[in-house]
Amino acid sequence: MRKWIIGAMLLLLAVGLYWRLRPRAPVLAEAFVGEADATVWSTTAQVRENVASLHWGDRVDVLARSSAQEQIRTHQGVVGWMESHSLLDKEVWQQEQHLLSSVRGMPLQGAGHTKVYSNIRIEPGRDAQRIYQFPGDIPLAIFGRKSLAGAQSESAPDAPAQPEKREEWLLVYGPSPRSAIAAGATPSTLAEAAPTGEQPETGLVTGNTAPSMDSGTSGKQTSPAVAGWVLARFIEFDLPETLRDYASSSGVRPVAWFVLNRVPDPGGARAQYLLAAMKGSEPQSCDFNSLRAYTWDHARQQYQTAYVEGNLCGYLPVRIGKQAVTGDPEFRFKGVSSDGASDEWLYRMKQTTVRRVREGETVRKSRR
Repeated sequence: MRKWIIGAMLLLLAVGLYWRLRPRAPVLAEAFVGEADATVWSTTAQVRENVASLHWGDRVDVLARSSAQEQIRTHQGVVGWMESHSLLDKEVWQQEQHLLSSVRGMPLQGAGHTKVYSNIRIEPGRDAQRIYQFPGDIPLAIFGRKSLAGAQSESAPDAPAQPEKREEWLLVYGPSPRSAIAAGATPSTLAEAAPTGEQPETGLVTGNTAPSMDSGTSGKQTSPAVAGWVLARFIEFDLPETLRDYASSSGVRPVAWFVLNRVPDPGGARAQYLLAAMKGSEPQSCDFNSLRAYTWDHARQQYQTAYVEGNLCGYLPVRIGKQAVTGDPEFRFKGVSSDGASDEWLYRMKQTTVRRVREGETVRKSRR
């Protein structure tokens, strides 16, 4: 009996050593799963079985490629086949991690949600690498905008030249809390604070953090945290009701919006807003060409347009702050003047009056 036990132990030891030291298939590349859930199949044949299930960000080794499928090995040593479009190469994955880290330090510019299935890309442009696809009705935080020349349609040789078509792209993070987006703040994280579960009157809240992500499905997280670029026409802005009505009546397209401050009122504190918008139907190289401020009229119990400026060329981000001495709201952004000069434009608000502070004024006041 002792000989049988020793023999069995030696056999197990030999099998273990062979398994550990056996020659492995050479690794072609390192890749990461780019889907919320992905299946690893036993073969590329139609008759096959599921050998493993992977999730967003899982690392795999690519062993072989065949048409639109790749043979991979998981961290646990399982070998199987996956669809190529479900994988992101190492370089793209590192770019995505850098982008995720970057947006957590950017000032938020607004909130929206996907209208339909929407591809999220690592850079703006239809040819850029797709990193994820959100389904419809996923809430998103918006951080930036770019306008690029779109695809040109062919026309007859003798047809008049068509104006350049442009496409708007938005830098987004999602899923983000549907009930609270800290527009203008610079949160250190977008995914750690607990959700409030409330829908504020403004649609936006001020502060330095945003609640944890959700997808609108009873708090259950169904999508990973992703940052990237998406076509603006696939996104519907979640405007506060006040801004939605004023934007519609003014014929402008909102680009970004912010709570400048809140003023007391018997019915509860009322937010006062800044709206950056685009006048005109066609996308332009500037991010916005119109500014509007809306303040609360306590006597009339309604919002009024306190400030309007058009025919400007501004670029996101718009940064909201407070004056050091008075605590009154101020905001700034990169603007381009009529002579083509580019610099930072600063605006300050005193009660219901908004005005731009010129560089000379800033210098004179600083000397007093």
